[in-house]
Amino acid sequence: MLKDGFNGEIKVNFEHNHAVNVGEAYSYLRVSQSTEDKFYEYYNIGMTPACARTYHQLNLVNDKDFLKNFSKLHFGDRTISNMYEVLENKIKNYEAQGIEIKINEDHKIVAVMTPIMRKSHTMDFAKEIIFIDSSRSCDQTNTVGGIPLGIVFHTNQTEENYLSAFKVLKELIGSSGFGGQS
Repeated sequence: MLKDGFNGEIKVNFEHNHAVNVGEAYSYLRVSQSTEDKFYEYYNIGMTPACARTYHQLNLVNDKDFLKNFSKLHFGDRTISNMYEVLENKIKNYEAQGIEIKINEDHKIVAVMTPIMRKSHTMDFAKEIIFIDSSRSCDQTNTVGGIPLGIVFHTNQTEENYLSAFKVLKELIGSSGFGGQS
């Protein structure tokens, strides 16, 4: 069904019309100094660039400490308190991108609103129908075509927890949400 002012659908296929696995494309990637030093070590022991790249990738996949440290640095150590600490450290970066986040640590709830979500609340369709995907997964094959009005992460699938999660989202959205009907 087409809505007033909306007469098309955008689908993004990540297919390039040019080569992406070429030296020039790789030259635009940012590389840390430590990684650059490792590659010089690989070259000094006689590895070719292709061999060094494969060797390095295999080391990353098989390095359990690297994966554990990377995960801990970016996502916390799997404790609730550390997860919030990591999130609090990232919030300034998110806010600089216009992303709003509200956290309720008591109920273990995080609500997220991106700029496009905020804008979607001003559209007429935001007051007509709301679809809630509570499937506990991010189904990227779903092609319903809706625009998210917010995202909520929470821990339990109980009525009380859903009500708390929606309350946190409503606080984040404010009075102008859902086409001015919140």
